[in-house]
Amino acid sequence: MKSSFGTQPTPRTSQPHAEKGQGLVELALVIPVLVVIVIGVLDLGRMYFTTIIINNAAREGARYLMQHPEDGTITDKCSFYNGPYSGTKCAAMREAEYSTPKVVDLNPDDITIPLCDDDYGGAPDGECDAEEPIRVTVTYAFNPILWPGVFTFQRSVEMLVP
Repeated sequence: MKSSFGTQPTPRTSQPHAEKGQGLVELALVIPVLVVIVIGVLDLGRMYFTTIIINNAAREGARYLMQHPEDGTITDKCSFYNGPYSGTKCAAMREAEYSTPKVVDLNPDDITIPLCDDDYGGAPDGECDAEEPIRVTVTYAFNPILWPGVFTFQRSVEMLVP
């Protein structure tokens, strides 16, 4: 019985002619697909992060309005956004601005605050009465990287005035 312990495998001197460059061609075919998948995953993550930011902005605006029910008609609290806006809009814009990294750039027109008096039949004084629900809605147009068009996200938060 012969032992193959001391024998070395015969080295392959060259590949057959048909297999040369096959790995490079396969890599060239697979890389664009992988790049599209990675960019799509990153875009979905950005989309999810955007919905979190606008949800937090709506919540912060509603919390501010709940604590300051007279804020329905006051328009001089926040002049550092190139114009006088209510404190509720400022609180929502500030919440979106301080997100890291800054993904969402809210405008005052993206934030809707229906006055309590209009929706629930209160007196037309611009203030939200106690035990009256207030609602802040934030709408944002999201531009994805891979898909054409714009997705519009809208989040509303409703709280009661104490």
